[in-house]
Amino acid sequence: MSAKVWYEDVKTLNKTDILLSSIEVENVFDNYKFLINFDEEKYFYNNFRKYEFIEFLDDDYSNECRTDLYIHDFIKKFDYLYAIPIVFNYDEFENIKNETIPPIVIKSCSNDSFFEKCTGSLISYYSGEFIVFSDDFSSFLIAKPGHYFIKNTDKKSNCWDRLFSNKYDFYDYDRDVLLGFAEAFR
Repeated sequence: MSAKVWYEDVKTLNKTDILLSSIEVENVFDNYKFLINFDEEKYFYNNFRKYEFIEFLDDDYSNECRTDLYIHDFIKKFDYLYAIPIVFNYDEFENIKNETIPPIVIKSCSNDSFFEKCTGSLISYYSGEFIVFSDDFSSFLIAKPGHYFIKNTDKKSNCWDRLFSNKYDFYDYDRDVLLGFAEAFR
């Protein structure tokens, strides 16, 4: 019997779900460009230092409950959230920026199940890797379902020590991304 992943039955967004002002959209894009290095097609790892600490959670769909708790611990802290797919190519970013259909930039209430709808939509329309910003841009969550989640936190985590001791089985690209974050916070 195969396990069914949670987002398979999630409905995707439509145009009426997205209600952002032009100022909100610009704030999302400005924060996004601060963290993404389009020239080298990777994160600006050192720019994440504006956050006190960051941690990651490995995700291989083997423990949906653990993943759910990790995500909802983040989203329940804020009145609303912004989500945008992660791309490292400037042309793809411009396509996202100029697109008028969902789920380009999503604003969701964090106190209901709307987050699952946003996530399902981002996974359906894109590779599934996306970043979620808090309403005041003081917090973030990077989601790459089936691989890892990264978020800022207020306490130091030992997940990085376990990464360096090879206690996780990641794809090379995922390991490189996580090591980039680890080096920035050493």
